Amino acid sequence: MKDQTVAEFAEQWFEELSDRAPVDRLLEHVTDEGLDMAFPERTLTGHEDFTDWYRAVGELFADQTHVVERLHAEPRGDLVDVDVTVVWAGVETADDSRFAFRVNQNWTLRRGPDGKLRIQRYRVGDFVPLPAVPAGDA
Repeated sequence: MKDQTVAEFAEQWFEELSDRAPVDRLLEHVTDEGLDMAFPERTLTGHEDFTDWYRAVGELFADQTHVVERLHAEPRGDLVDVDVTVVWAGVETADDSRFAFRVNQNWTLRRGPDGKLRIQRYRVGDFVPLPAVPAGDA
């Protein structure tokens, strides 16, 4: 099932990550209490953790893009289980090298009292390397 609301949520999430939106805009998409976001480098448990992680990632990577390849959503009452595959590409700021990976992710979204979806649980799977497109060829 590909729920349009979930697809729009995912597209907006990845667009804001790609654009390096102000952290406050991203925090609107994640719960504070009960947050469980597991990345390879660390697990985030609230808005403070997310803010710190987002700042650090912004220093490590530039010119990022996130393209959703596949999305599957399964509603469970106020929760939605989501499997998403995204192609993440960018530049490592340490050496200006380009990278690209296909990454599978599993999310649990919670619909709040305001009706908006927010990330409660977020798991990043394996990174499958892809050929990086040289700068200027994208």
